[in-house]
Amino acid sequence: MSEKKKTLRLKYQKIRDNIFCESGDKASIKLSKLHSVVIDSFNFHNVAGYWPIRSEMNCLPLMEKLYKKGFNLCLPITPKLGNPLLFRSWNLSNSLTKGKYNIMEPQQSSNLVKPDLLLIPLLAYDLRGYRLGYGGGYYDRTLEFLRSINSRTIAIGLGFKGQQCRKLPRDFYDSKLDAIFNE
Repeated sequence: MSEKKKTLRLKYQKIRDNIFCESGDKASIKLSKLHSVVIDSFNFHNVAGYWPIRSEMNCLPLMEKLYKKGFNLCLPITPKLGNPLLFRSWNLSNSLTKGKYNIMEPQQSSNLVKPDLLLIPLLAYDLRGYRLGYGGGYYDRTLEFLRSINSRTIAIGLGFKGQQCRKLPRDFYDSKLDAIFNE
């Protein structure tokens, strides 16, 4: 992890925390209203969201609307470091369990799914479509893997307007997002 990325993570964590305290719930509702844009713009069936932690943009209202439209939902299962994320099917009535990093995950009995649209949390994003995450590289490895088996895999970063920066430092393994949605 470069020192510059480490410094940016601390900076944008604070920025995101402040924005979330001021408008987190309102922003997630505004974001959920974009569901028609998502549906009209992309052709997909399996949507991977995430269970929000800390001050991440809450994607659950958007996922609820997609579920009501008939899309299959899934959530990530955090694997051992160095591996891509796995995804298990999930719907709004399924119970969840605490996984790695105390993040809520579907039960092991849920089916494994290969998503074709991923909603991805972030700490910061730039105008070129790159994101700054927590530094584990899970989503970068996951996108590389999923795009190698389905070149039409779509990745949408979810964040607040205040998380945008002009240009993030990037490494060769950083995966570009197809779009970024904010409030």
